Amino acid sequence: MPAPDVRIDAIGRGLAAAGLNPRVKEHGDHVCVEARIPATASAEVWRRVLAVLETADFFGLISSARQGRIAWAAVRKGESIGSDDSTGQGHDCNMQGS
Repeated sequence: MPAPDVRIDAIGRGLAAAGLNPRVKEHGDHVCVEARIPATASAEVWRRVLAVLETADFFGLISSARQGRIAWAAVRKGESIGSDDSTGQGHDCNMQGS
């Protein structure tokens, strides 16, 4: 598996290729790449976003009236986890304060 920084860059480029504006946020043991998804996003944009998200160690989607929809993908800084722990439960990479 590629190094974490290579994967983080690839996720950011993939989200940008889908027409989104990705942001990278450092956390203690992982790095998140986040992007707001417009309400008008087409099915093709969603397919591209999902294809990118599945390359992360864990990922999620936050939807709220205040922040809209935010897709996030996280990559561990150390050794990657197995695919059996990819649900992202207990992880929060949302864009608080943005």
